[in-house]
Amino acid sequence: MSLSKNSTIYNMDVYDFSGNKVIDDHNLTEDEKDKIISELPKGYYIIKTQEEKTVKIRKN
Repeated sequence: MSLSKNSTIYNMDVYDFSGNKVIDDHNLTEDEKDKIISELPKGYYIIKTQEEKTVKIRKN
């Protein structure tokens, strides 16, 4: 994998609303992170990143 100087690497944990961890991925590029999120089944999720940011999403 080749990364430019401005590439951001992400660590991401994804939980369902029951609190079960469904994804635990590290060293992701932004494209990989976006692909993983887009492939989640329908439902509600909590995403935590390495910056301790937490985002709640709903997949239709």
